[in-house]
Amino acid sequence: MLHKRQFFQILYEKQGWFLLKKSELLNNTYFDKFLLK
Repeated sequence: MLHKRQFFQILYEKQGWFLLKKSELLNNTYFDKFLLK
């Protein structure tokens, strides 16, 4: 069993990683559009 604090820490790290990947994808599509212009 995880303590509540550990659970939220893991959840936060996973969410942070997801947001990082999401922003990377957004940046990639932005640069693709910019370069294809």
